[in-house]
Amino acid sequence: MLQCLPFSVKDHPDWIGYAHALIARQRDILQEEEAEIRTLAAERKQPAQPELDWPPDSREPRDSTERDKEVVADHAQGDATATVAAIKRRSRRPLSLARLLMLLRLASVFGSADAFEKHLRAHPVTVLRGFATGDVSDVVRIIGDLMVPEQWECLSRADFQSYAPPAFVLLHPEVRHDKIEPASLVTYAERIAEVMDTGLPLMLLIPDDVILPEELRPILPEPITLALLSPAILLLALDTCYPDAGVLTDRSLADRLPADQAIARLTPLALRLAFAAQGIEEAITRLAQAAPKAEASVPHLDRIADDNPALPAARRIVADLRDWQAGEVAWSELTRSLLLYGPPGTGKTWLAQAMAASAGIGHVSGSFAEWQAAGHLGHMLDAMRKTFARAFAAAPAILTIDEIDAVGSRSDSDDHARNYRVQVVNAFLEQMDAISRKEGLIVIGTCNNPQRIDPAILRAGRFDLHIEVGRPGPDALAQILRGKLGDGFDPGGIADLARAASGCTPAQIDAAVRMARSLCRAERRNLRLDDIRIALALPPQHDGLDWRIALHEAGHAVVCSALKLGEITRITLTPQGGEIARKLPHHQTLLADMEDEIAYTLAGRAAERLVLGDASAGAGGGEESDLAIATRIAIMIETHFGLGSQGPIWSGTQEIGRLDAATQKLVRARLRDSEVRAATILRQHQAQLIAMAQELQQKRHLSSDDLRRHDLGGRGTEFAHMPQERRAAAPPLVEGPVAEPDSD
Repeated sequence: MLQCLPFSVKDHPDWIGYAHALIARQRDILQEEEAEIRTLAAERKQPAQPELDWPPDSREPRDSTERDKEVVADHAQGDATATVAAIKRRSRRPLSLARLLMLLRLASVFGSADAFEKHLRAHPVTVLRGFATGDVSDVVRIIGDLMVPEQWECLSRADFQSYAPPAFVLLHPEVRHDKIEPASLVTYAERIAEVMDTGLPLMLLIPDDVILPEELRPILPEPITLALLSPAILLLALDTCYPDAGVLTDRSLADRLPADQAIARLTPLALRLAFAAQGIEEAITRLAQAAPKAEASVPHLDRIADDNPALPAARRIVADLRDWQAGEVAWSELTRSLLLYGPPGTGKTWLAQAMAASAGIGHVSGSFAEWQAAGHLGHMLDAMRKTFARAFAAAPAILTIDEIDAVGSRSDSDDHARNYRVQVVNAFLEQMDAISRKEGLIVIGTCNNPQRIDPAILRAGRFDLHIEVGRPGPDALAQILRGKLGDGFDPGGIADLARAASGCTPAQIDAAVRMARSLCRAERRNLRLDDIRIALALPPQHDGLDWRIALHEAGHAVVCSALKLGEITRITLTPQGGEIARKLPHHQTLLADMEDEIAYTLAGRAAERLVLGDASAGAGGGEESDLAIATRIAIMIETHFGLGSQGPIWSGTQEIGRLDAATQKLVRARLRDSEVRAATILRQHQAQLIAMAQELQQKRHLSSDDLRRHDLGGRGTEFAHMPQERRAAAPPLVEGPVAEPDSD
């Protein structure tokens, strides 16, 4: 591949000469068209007003038709040097920039006229992708007018049966106003079959935002994807539009171009504005200014310190992607999609950006909020397809889709906007299925609540892995603070601030730093760490409260370990209280399993009573508080699961106030017994409880590795003392893994 460096004529790859020949041929056609317009105007005695392609050129082009024919002949004989020299001797009639860039991309893919002809003879069917619907007309004109081998015919809508080789057929869906006619996709298979019956080579143009009918997808060959806009293509385009600037020989001009990935992401409007410049210096400057800037605050994955389970998964995907790029592993063996879920602001999108930076590939982003803002259903779906098309063209790349839970579910019981929801889900599934077959594309979805997403979206093949992204620990927060603050701050002070900010999200840290900087600018002074502490609204340290919360959370962890109720993956003291995350076990949902869950849920309250003598209100509160969860399970044992004292009945009631007095008494007794049971377990392991709580109060965050040092090895099963006759099967309560935010 041509590098982004100046090069001499002898170093030009074959496709450079091929591109020059195609440009010369295009100018011949433009001059012939202009001559026809002038002739017709003269016959009608009207002034000639030919519609010239953009950009306009004030210079009158010299007559160079014969020289262009010599150029094409030179290249046909394989003399690339003569081709370039001949092009340099003639005036450069500007082409449409979009068509010029598409011409160069096509030339770089096929390499030469001979290679294009050999490809047609060797491949009965060719699928060409890597362009948008709006580019179809340019691709058709370039292939049909410029690239057709000598003595060949290019057919599109003609009667295929009346032609004999050498000829090939160029098919594409019908496009009107830069949109595909839906009816043309319906008849696409019929047209393909008709061409195949003739024995003529077939070239299919399929824009990236077009989803082929299901019956065609598995039988078509692997597509040829047009080259992305690259330094080499951009240099040659600049040389074509600014022929006297010495673009291909001036090293300083090439060095000032944006990086490869930034060039590939330049928008059509940015390119048009840059190439409208009067001179090469201004054009280069505009390109550099328009190029998307890399996110400076996004580190590589190897430099992120956190115990979040999403991090090792992200590293494995990037490592596999590198192996695939090196040819050491097949694409089919890779994990190609990942759903990251968790509270807002925890850095899910940031992690996807870090994956792209670590892999050295492009990053394309979209979101349901962005698509929905485009307008009504048709506009929304069009915006969605354009994002997927950009990702398809940018491969290898990572596509991040934010707020996927906004897609909803087709099984939602809410009838409001049901038809809209169904069409959006179906269109999204269609795009996901299409992009899953594209090598080099990793899809990362982010959301807050995966339970709201249609199950068909969540299945393997669309999103292979589902991983929670929790709040970062102190080490990760310290790293984020160092990245945003730079040098000049005491590392110990940053570590102390990170511990105090445990439970805050990266988004909160980012907002606090910006707020603190703004305040310091207004007061014309330097930033202090205390400014960030104030911006985060961190409460003053309260040792007594912190100790109670640490005991509460450690109580949950000790009972979880004793009763083998899964794995606690992290515990954090936050400015609002405590937060604990647990991977839930897969059990038989017997009565004993449910009573174990109640004991675990009330263990925080029991730990407070055991060590401090009384319990706080921290276990109560909202619908997701410890008391609410424990009460709900105890009620469902009596009213839903047929495992209570009243036998196999189902009443559907989940509110304690709507139960009869006898059932309320049973629920209260079960809750009281479970809290006593939790306290008994904790008393047996009080040393471990105190040690864990002390470490938690000091560090304010315990990772999975920290917690394993306190593991009880599953002891405590002697407290599963419920009578055997009460242990019957029941429907599952929950499925793991999930995060359990603790309301206290």
